[in-house]
Amino acid sequence: MNRRHAGLVVAGLAALGFVGLPVAGAEAQNTVKPAIVYSTGGKFDKSFNEAAYNGAERFKKETGISYAEFEVTNEAQRTQAMQRLARGAGATPPASIVICIGFAFGSTLEQVAKEFPNTKFVIVDSVVEQPNVQSVVFREHEEIGRAHV
Repeated sequence: MNRRHAGLVVAGLAALGFVGLPVAGAEAQNTVKPAIVYSTGGKFDKSFNEAAYNGAERFKKETGISYAEFEVTNEAQRTQAMQRLARGAGATPPASIVICIGFAFGSTLEQVAKEFPNTKFVIVDSVVEQPNVQSVVFREHEEIGRAHV
């Protein structure tokens, strides 16, 4: 699976079946509030983060729905970022779905998903067994990191 496909997978999960929310029209503008938490590599890492960013930008262009984002720079920020996006802060409304990029979010997401049972979460490259979490994993030969080698 190449980076383009991975980005579409992430955007598709955020926009379609998993969340069960409308993705077009005024109703979607009021219902769908996506957010992405990038892993420590930054959103232009030529891997999962960048694919997610590209997918989110495509989603925004095609639906007119903006998204919140946070780039984690150290491990301590993972929990805080997910909680803040799920809860909402200041002028940022609570996210209806939070997409966590990378396996390092696994154990933290177990905890945060329980705290926010009405928020949907997606984790890329790991499996979290919670009813409000969709896990996206690839077979070893489809790893996104190998797509640009």
